[in-house]
Order: sequence, then structure tokens, then C-alpha cells
Amino acid sequence: MPPTWGKASPAERRCMVVEEIRRQEEAARYARAVSQPQQGRWMRWNGTAKKKISWSELWSMESNRLSFIIKATYDILPTPANLHLWLGEDPACPLCSAPAGLKHILVGCKTSLSQGRYTWRHNQVLRCLASAIEEKRTATNAAPPNVYPEVQTPTAFIREVMQCANHNDFKIPKCVGSAVSSLCAMVIVQQQRQTGECSFRSQAVDL
Repeated sequence: MPPTWGKASPAERRCMVVEEIRRQEEAARYARAVSQPQQGRWMRWNGTAKKKISWSELWSMESNRLSFIIKATYDILPTPANLHLWLGEDPACPLCSAPAGLKHILVGCKTSLSQGRYTWRHNQVLRCLASAIEEKRTATNAAPPNVYPEVQTPTAFIREVMQCANHNDFKIPKCVGSAVSSLCAMVIVQQQRQTGECSFRSQAVDL
């Protein structure tokens, strides 16, 4: 339990003042966000996963990626719904005629779902990942056994593949990598057992 103001030391009083100012500023920020119908939409998010982005991650991001993350968070991307508010343009989705907000464009258009557009989008990520895995597998199998002594597990193999794919101007999201990595490990182990090439020890993968 924190000490009272009368019993607190000078250092503790400074901490108490800082915490009180931080609390008041946070409360004012929330109150301002609630009153903003556009930039305060994040206050009404339900069931979303929290993600902390460190300063090192911010500095390492490309400018267009960082711009998209910020604008998507505050829903100020030039979607048809926003262009209708700003410029009076038609807010309808060109595929299904529903109001085309950010959520509708990313995951909510039934026409895009039925036409396989969302599947195509996800397949582009998996295709790049599969290409990097195949390239690494081919290079590993073509090399003498003693050239890659460190690549003995699916963990090391997949981490190297992810780094290779990320360096080829294609940033694989961490959520995609962690979800696909275990599946890739099982596929790799199964294929290598069948062909006898580059035997790996099966183990859990956590990227």
C-alpha cells in the first residue's frame, strides 16, 4: 500500500505527483477520444488483441507500413465511407453496395468472400513463405552434410526461412509466422522422413 502524503519521503512524493499527473492526463485523453466519432473509434473495439509496439520496432518499420498502422488504428484511411464524410463521394462498396468502411473492406465484404478475394490475399503470404522454405530446403539438400551442421531442427530451419523471406522485401507478420511455423515443421519432418533427406528432429516451434 503506498504511503500517505504526510508520511512519504521526498522521492516518494515525486513519484506520487508524477502518477497523479499521468492519471489525469490519461483520463483527459480517454474523455477526448470518446467525444471524437472518427479518431475515437478504437474506444469501441471489442474482442481485439492488444499489441505493444516498441520504439525499436517503430524505427525499423517502413514509412508506408507505419503510416498504414496509425491510420488504420484511428480509421482515417481513404475508404469510401471516409471519402463520403470528407468529400461527399459515394460511400458504397463497388462489389456489394454496402457502406465500405475499413472493417468492411478488410474482412466484411460478402462478395469478396464468395469470390475468393480474401483467400487470394492470404495465399499471397503463404506463397511467399512456401517459396522461401523450398529455396532453403533445396539449398540445404544440395550442400554436403557437414556444411549446415547447425540446421538440425525445424525451429532453426524455419527461423532462417522467416529471416530470408523478410529480407526479400516481404515482411511476414508475426501472427502468420507463429501460426504457420508449427505446421511447416510437421510437413518438413514428414517429407524428410519419406525422402531420407536432411533428417530433422521433431520438436515444438515457437517464433
